[in-house]
Amino acid sequence: MFEAMHARLPARHAVKILNRDLMASSDAYERFRREATVMAALRHRNIVQVTDFNVTSDGRPFLVMELLEGRDLAARLANEGSLPLADVVSLVKQIAAGLGAAHDNGITHRDLKPENVFLVTERDGNGEETREIAKILDFGISKVKQSPVPLTHGDVIFGTPNYMSPEQAQGRRAEIDGRTDQFALAALAFEMLTGCDAFEGSDPLSVVYKVVHASPRTLSGLTSFDSAKLDLVLGKALSKDKRERWESIRDLSAAFEEAARHTTMELR
Repeated sequence: MFEAMHARLPARHAVKILNRDLMASSDAYERFRREATVMAALRHRNIVQVTDFNVTSDGRPFLVMELLEGRDLAARLANEGSLPLADVVSLVKQIAAGLGAAHDNGITHRDLKPENVFLVTERDGNGEETREIAKILDFGISKVKQSPVPLTHGDVIFGTPNYMSPEQAQGRRAEIDGRTDQFALAALAFEMLTGCDAFEGSDPLSVVYKVVHASPRTLSGLTSFDSAKLDLVLGKALSKDKRERWESIRDLSAAFEEAARHTTMELR
């Protein structure tokens, strides 16, 4: 990733160039091209904006994006361990809004994780911090409804075990839709609240096994507040059968916010 200045306008951009070592990989090129195409089509406050896609003089593809200043969610979690409930509610709402816009366009992200959520600090006219804006990154392995070019081949499975839904972990690609991202967001919310994974294992294979066969951990005992209502919301989103999850990722967000509001009221 590079920072670049526009040749004619006073604007800075981020430029992402495909690694030279991956040039021979058709899958790597397709993921890169798809990321550019998908993100350029999605115009939303909570999705990083892509403004151009081209190739360098030596044939390496690149995309031009808005320059973000801040840190990713993984860095914040590494620094703080877990986040305040109010911050988690805000981030879940923003991430769900961005993913909901993608789902409206027939696009499933498939790799939501802390590294793919960038946090930008918004400031007022005096330079004072006002709030954190979540920006979803990397639609490189997204599933695009009715796409003529399949991204994966054979039994290759893409995604990150700790946030991967059962249908994704088992390679049931035809079943992957917005409820797959919903599962990932619920797992991410669990981690933000507790600093722990909803499905823990000693290695990726053991995590995948638990995702497919074991119940998720509950918030009870891992938070400083009564988590019963939030456990019900996240438990539904983490259902093995996607038909038992919330109707949409926006419904998950609304239910999560409502449960958190009642939790806060009970704490007063």
